[in-house]
Amino acid sequence: MAHATSEPDPSYIQRLRERYGQRIEFENQAARDAVVCFNINCHSRDGRFLPLVNVFLAKLAAVDSNRSHLTILVESRGGTTRVRDRLMNDGRIVDDRVVFEINQWGELRSTNGKAEAVMNACFGSFGPIWKLPASKVK
Repeated sequence: MAHATSEPDPSYIQRLRERYGQRIEFENQAARDAVVCFNINCHSRDGRFLPLVNVFLAKLAAVDSNRSHLTILVESRGGTTRVRDRLMNDGRIVDDRVVFEINQWGELRSTNGKAEAVMNACFGSFGPIWKLPASKVK
């Protein structure tokens, strides 16, 4: 794991993107923009932030096995973006639910009560997926 005050190795995220990026499906450009541009403030002294798309990539990696995997579907309509997790097992959908919403004011809401898990990702629970502001990178 990266030292707390250093920038995580960007190749880790690149490897996740190459392996799992195709499992994030965007309904339209507005949905893509809402997720790709969304950063979570980690409220840490070093100013780190967590790109939402990195959370999705790490989540896809965590739910990947020979028999099952996760697909993330992002829908955007009327200023609201909804993120659905679709769990597949042996090629069949076994669960499909909205897990996040980004409302018209740009607020991220967890619909499944797992906001704490996202905040823990700011500090390495899913690997080095957070970033530092450019002024903090040495």
